[in-house]
Amino acid sequence: MTIAAINDLFIGINYLLYTFQYGSTRDMFHGTVKAKKGNFVTKGWPSPSSRREILPESDRAMLVLSMSWNLLVSLPPRRRSSMATLALWKDSWSCTVHVIPDNQKTVDGPSGELWHDDRGATQNIIPAPIGAATAVGMVIPELNRELTGMAFRVPAPSVSIVDLTRHLEKGAKYDDVMMVKQVSEGPLKGILGYTEDQADSCDFNREAHFPTSEAWAGIVLSENFVKLS
Repeated sequence: MTIAAINDLFIGINYLLYTFQYGSTRDMFHGTVKAKKGNFVTKGWPSPSSRREILPESDRAMLVLSMSWNLLVSLPPRRRSSMATLALWKDSWSCTVHVIPDNQKTVDGPSGELWHDDRGATQNIIPAPIGAATAVGMVIPELNRELTGMAFRVPAPSVSIVDLTRHLEKGAKYDDVMMVKQVSEGPLKGILGYTEDQADSCDFNREAHFPTSEAWAGIVLSENFVKLS
């Protein structure tokens, strides 16, 4: 995917360039970026012939009229995209362990309606509602109200985990459940990743898949009760 433009209403163009080039978690961007007539430009873009536009996860109404309208993509956080890829099962329970969000306090202090949001991010494991289940139902209507779960925010800067548990109507063996490998090499190649290594979260900082399934974390407790991560 080639990024033609980034639309942000709340920061100036120069700061946008700075945050695009430098970050505390991932490597710096080694390409060329600059500001030109109030636009973010990289490698000669933006171009009026762009075919795709990516909108943020918010449900708020907004219009993006700057480029062609051939395809619109609504882009949620990666953990929600990960769940949508794995959660092609009904009646599933998910536990997501995800990184510190940008609106979480670094020290205790008043924040919002949820008092959990008031607590220091680096000092706590913070329980939170799981928005991923709702987001998946919006993208895949047949899974609407079929997923539920709990989320926990942990003191980590990047890479979240989705632990998906499912009660199967029809029994399955471990090898049947781990068809994830074949799928990652077939219809979902480039989208779903698969690894048999005992890797940790920081090993996926620059991972492009949504998500990467770890074979060792897959469990078949019985033929009708399975788990994927």
